[in-house]
Amino acid sequence: MNKRKQQIAEHALALFLEKGIRNTSIQDIIERARISKGTFYNYFSSKNECVGALLEQLRYEAGLHRNELLVGKDPKDLDVLIEQIAIHSELNQKRGMAAVFEEIFYSGDKELKKLVLNYRISELEWLSERLVDVYGEELRPYAFEASIIFYGIMQHLLFAGKILHQDSLHPRAAAASAFHYMGFITDALV
Repeated sequence: MNKRKQQIAEHALALFLEKGIRNTSIQDIIERARISKGTFYNYFSSKNECVGALLEQLRYEAGLHRNELLVGKDPKDLDVLIEQIAIHSELNQKRGMAAVFEEIFYSGDKELKKLVLNYRISELEWLSERLVDVYGEELRPYAFEASIIFYGIMQHLLFAGKILHQDSLHPRAAAASAFHYMGFITDALV
């Protein structure tokens, strides 16, 4: 995404976090970004497309950081995978994406839900490949299922930590804990 488009998307995200996606108008984004309506439509055909660009930017940034972590390291190293997963969670936390995802989940907007579904599937596919790297080729037929199980465990650990006010449960700790259980699960799957 070019710099100008990214700036507009960042202004939109700030508004989404303040007011919610539904309560943010394109006019609000235009005013916050101090651009003309034509400039907005030069980059985005709709507010939903702007949300999609935010998700794509997150995926891109996570991919860059994840690839940097692999440089000179063994892809089979579970600690590297834990760091790669933590990066993605940290980016989501830093950007406040949990609130965006929650609003979309409860909205009736099928287009937004599809954007998030595609984003999540992309993440599951990435993890599936990394699980094969770590646990071996024999996991491949079950890798997508294993990635769903992993994220289910991790999300529930983070959720429980949040509602129990254990803010010390960092994404790295949650990922490491989830992988403790994944060892048993992958043994059962293969």
